[in-house]
Amino acid sequence: LYYGVVCRQTDEQDDRRIGPQRNQRESDWSTCLNDVTSSNRFTRTNALKRLERSLIPELDVRLSLELLDGSVPLDTTDNGDVNFGSILLGILADDTCAELCREKSAIVLRDFLAVCFGPAESSQEGSVAELLERSRRLLGEFYIKFSHMFHGRFSCHTNKGSGTTPKEGSEEIRLLLTQIASNVLGYIQQLVATVNNVTTQSHHPMEGPATNLEGSPITSVLGVSRHALTEASSLLCQSLAISALRDPYPDLKRECCVMIEKLSMLFPWTVRMHAEALLRPMTGITSDSSSSSSRDCLMRHKHSKTRCLGLQATTHILSCCPSDECVDSNSKGSSGGTLEHLLHSRVLSCWEEYTILDSAVSVRLDLVKAVGMIARRIGNPKMRHNNSKLASRLVLLLLVGMSDDSKDVQDLSSTWMFHWANGFGEESLNTKTTQDCLSSHVSGFTSSLVPLMVNTIQHDVLANWSVERSVTGLNALRMALTLTRPYRCELDGENDFAEKETSSKTRTLHFKDDARTVAAILLECTQSNESAITNAAFACAEALGENDNFAVGALDFMLPMLAESKLDGSSSLIASVSHMDLEDEAGNALFSSSPQMIGAALSVMACMIKSYLALTRDGDTPCRYEISWCSSKVLSEISNALTTDLVIQSVFSSQVVAWALMDMCSAIVNSGQVFHLVQMESPEIEKPHSIHWCIVLCCIHLMGLNREFGVYQGAVGALESLGNILYASNDIEKVLHVYFPTILPYLDQSTVVWNMKEPQLCAFEVLLRHSGGSTLGYNFDVVFRILERQMVLEPSKFGVGQEWTDDARYSMKIWAMALFETVISKTGFPTDLLHPYTQKLLDSIVLPNLIWKPGTMASALRKLSAATLFSLLRAGGLMTDISLEAVQPILLTLKQNILDDDGTTRELVCLSLVVVFDLLPEPLGADEVNTLYPDLIKCLDDDKYSVRFAAMNATKAFLKAAKPCTFQGTPIEYIVDALLVHMDDPDHQCQTCAFDTLTVALCIDSNLVVEKTQAVRSLHRTREFCDALLTRAEGKRLEIETTNAK
Repeated sequence: LYYGVVCRQTDEQDDRRIGPQRNQRESDWSTCLNDVTSSNRFTRTNALKRLERSLIPELDVRLSLELLDGSVPLDTTDNGDVNFGSILLGILADDTCAELCREKSAIVLRDFLAVCFGPAESSQEGSVAELLERSRRLLGEFYIKFSHMFHGRFSCHTNKGSGTTPKEGSEEIRLLLTQIASNVLGYIQQLVATVNNVTTQSHHPMEGPATNLEGSPITSVLGVSRHALTEASSLLCQSLAISALRDPYPDLKRECCVMIEKLSMLFPWTVRMHAEALLRPMTGITSDSSSSSSRDCLMRHKHSKTRCLGLQATTHILSCCPSDECVDSNSKGSSGGTLEHLLHSRVLSCWEEYTILDSAVSVRLDLVKAVGMIARRIGNPKMRHNNSKLASRLVLLLLVGMSDDSKDVQDLSSTWMFHWANGFGEESLNTKTTQDCLSSHVSGFTSSLVPLMVNTIQHDVLANWSVERSVTGLNALRMALTLTRPYRCELDGENDFAEKETSSKTRTLHFKDDARTVAAILLECTQSNESAITNAAFACAEALGENDNFAVGALDFMLPMLAESKLDGSSSLIASVSHMDLEDEAGNALFSSSPQMIGAALSVMACMIKSYLALTRDGDTPCRYEISWCSSKVLSEISNALTTDLVIQSVFSSQVVAWALMDMCSAIVNSGQVFHLVQMESPEIEKPHSIHWCIVLCCIHLMGLNREFGVYQGAVGALESLGNILYASNDIEKVLHVYFPTILPYLDQSTVVWNMKEPQLCAFEVLLRHSGGSTLGYNFDVVFRILERQMVLEPSKFGVGQEWTDDARYSMKIWAMALFETVISKTGFPTDLLHPYTQKLLDSIVLPNLIWKPGTMASALRKLSAATLFSLLRAGGLMTDISLEAVQPILLTLKQNILDDDGTTRELVCLSLVVVFDLLPEPLGADEVNTLYPDLIKCLDDDKYSVRFAAMNATKAFLKAAKPCTFQGTPIEYIVDALLVHMDDPDHQCQTCAFDTLTVALCIDSNLVVEKTQAVRSLHRTREFCDALLTRAEGKRLEIETTNAK
């Protein structure tokens, strides 16, 4: 039985049986009502308590309607028309009445109305037609009276100057009044359904046009004029908008949302008139769409349940408003604004800024439902161009939902997107929205809104989004790029519902301008200091690489940036893109001076290439999307852009750019299939500016960066991977051997002296240190020319503005000398290729820098020069037929440095002397011997063991480099005395070396050696070496005698 009006009919016997009981109840009610109207506070309070506890629970429908109708007489009043409802409303409206009385009155009224109009029990009696007719009339009259009382209690005080404090000060009573109002509206809904013989079913107002609600026979059902109902409903809407929805009590806010839902169902024309006022406390937007949402609005309430109800109430309010299309075709117009106007000015900004970022999944689900319902009202934006902007913002919200962390939100968003794209037809509603099905059906629909969506995201980026909102915006952009990928229809044989024509058109679309705007957004976001934003931007860049429609246009925008510089790097890319013609070539390079922008462009392109390869590399599963932008031609353009001066300079000034370039090189190198295509098209892989050549050049520059950048190992790994792909070997020397002849001249294009911090100098050093000896030998002419220029530092070859201090000159010479030593000492360096440059190398490079000069840097240069000379001599740089006159400058220079302050220099000089003495074409003269032997003897007493060993070996070679007669006298005596001292050294190796040298001295003057050995034999710690030397001398003497006898 429904609504307290459909009661079981009783017969006359039942009426006679219950008649006396009803008369007694009416008498009790009459007495109690008289007490309620009493001026005595306690009498009135007790009467209300009695009503709440005993009389109301025992009340039946018939008597309740009589009480509401005033049929039960009151002895204390002269007006017999006064009814129970009016009495309670009067108490509630009386500010002088005690709060307890008002609260009890509200409770009694709520329970009383539930008996009058609520579900009836089977024991209640009365004529169905009679009760129904009375209920209709009484409910309408009571609704009007209650609305006025409700408005009065929720109206704000005027004497305090506050617009938010209602006259009813008790929040419990305000909640009770709101519940009563909601119940009354529910009773009206049920009564209308009963009169029209329909069953109440829960349905969303967006499921049908809002204008249909006005056709409900509510005025005839309630027997009240439309004007009176509209006035009463307006009072409720005003109270909600001004006071109730702004109440701090959460339960009251929630009950208000329920009221709005019922009002929108019953009186949509009234809700429409107050739509803007009702939406203000919902979304917190008070002026226009650009205003920020207030913290006090329901959408930002701390309780997720309140936010959900507020979101649902907002949707119901919007359901009452007609669309622009209906207003244009209806001359009556619309009071309160259209659906599109309210969405733009009062709702969407709040949804985009806060609701879509809500932490509660339930709120985000309700938002997706609301967006879907609104989309159903709007229809196809292609057919209604005025709604394209609005549709694009709604699509963005659905795209954000499709990228949500919650699977439920993702599925619901995908479902609504699918239905919207297919016009909410019956066929689309019965189709399961798989990912492939969604992509094939939504691609054309989403593509039509891409320009507006991109512009919306671009505008919001300029407005300085919060981190969370920026991430959600980028996720929406990523999903849009994913859905607009050209779908390959022929692979979708199992999906009969695919829109073949739409997919075909999508394949031919090239969103050039939109792609450039997307690229500009990504470039701006990848420079953010927030990792969440940069990660979202990189994910979006990967989606960009999977979309043929956008990838080409994005590259057309980014590649020219790497070519030249026009403006200072402090300019904002996005701000200028929005005010410039992107087709202008000057505009493309307008922002290329910023290293951050270069790094961002490289990172975005690297993500694009990696995602392209990930989508096309799997050979087992055919790609469902047409993707072919990353051809060998495109890769060639990209790789050439990496080697521009602007990129290289940015790499050396910014660690971010260095990492981005390394990532880019790795992405290209790891594309094995792509390299296969490139080799087929370009067999001469050593050709300058080929893809491989550019990658090698970039890796060399990266390896030359400061090790603190952390890209060295990555660059080495990229070269090793390239070697495996090209030559089935991870040997870097093999890779550099191929590209050395073309890369070296490229680095030396300017033919001016390099500074220490120039990229070409660092790359040149890496190239030399990691190339093989044979590679350096066959290209030594160019290597020698460059190093000689850096050593000599002729002013005529200085660059513009170059100034060289003494320290700078020494630093450059030390760098060049170190490279000379590295090149010459390389294993496999062809000696015959070194001979043409030996004399020039000695005269202009090595020997001049071995001349002693004061200072730490001069000492370091001498040491490196000594090392270079030793490497040159050891590598066979001096030809065997060299003359003594050519060797004398070397000997003189070595003699000057043999007692250098640096121990390493002394050791290198001694080692060089060994080689020189062995290469002498003729014996040394007496002058040379007398000049060299004193310093050699001093080196035997050096404090470094390594120097002493080198000096002994040099002495041994020295004794063999001249005729015995040349050493007679003082030279041989001093040499033997010094060697005998070291033959008693504690170190056994030193003893052995001294013994070997004295053995050579036997060939010069054996008698002197024997005599001095015998003299010191008894003084040595061990006589082993002395005895061995004497034995060797005796054997030498016998050998000489035998020879003479023969």
